[in-house]
Order: sequence, then structure tokens, then C-alpha cells
Amino acid sequence: MQPEDIVSQLKRKGVFDDFRKQLLCDFQTHDIGHQFINVIQGHVESIVENDPSLLEKDRATFHMLLMDSIEKSGYYKTLEKDLTAKVKQDTNFQASVQEKIDQVIQNQ
Repeated sequence: MQPEDIVSQLKRKGVFDDFRKQLLCDFQTHDIGHQFINVIQGHVESIVENDPSLLEKDRATFHMLLMDSIEKSGYYKTLEKDLTAKVKQDTNFQASVQEKIDQVIQNQ
């Protein structure tokens, strides 16, 4: 069985969605998620303090300007690096992934 076949079967069985939901839930309930929210809130407050006229813009424009600023800030890249390291160190998560892969291979 080729790696592509394993990935395809895992996708069909919804395993990736389950892992995504699990990771999102873990992120939202742990310190790293709370810290990220606080950083983003502080960033947004700072942007609005520096340019209060942003609040007068329509929602879509305001959202676009905020998202551009957040993306340029590097917060997402830092978060991605931290989360990737966390997932790589999480032996329970790694074991769960391996278990699902082994199940696909055994059912072949």
C-alpha cells in the first residue's frame, strides 16, 4: 500500500477531520490558545487606538485591514511554529495517528 493510498483512506474515513477537531479543541482550552487570543486582542486594540477611524469603516473593510495587520505581524507564523513543536512532542497524539495508519494497513 502506497502512502497516498493510506492518506486517501484516512480522508474518506474522516480521520483528518477528527484530528483537526481534536487539535482545535486542545488549542482553545489550553494556555497557548488563551495566550494567542490575548495577543490578538491587544494587537487589535492597539490598531484601533492608533487609528480610531477604522471603527467607521464598513465591516468587510475593517476585517480586511485587521487581518492584513495581524498576518504582517508574524503572530500566525510564531503560533504555527509553536503548535507544530507541541504536536511533534505529544506522544499521545503521535500514537493516535500511528494507530489509525496501522488500522488502514491491517484492513488492506
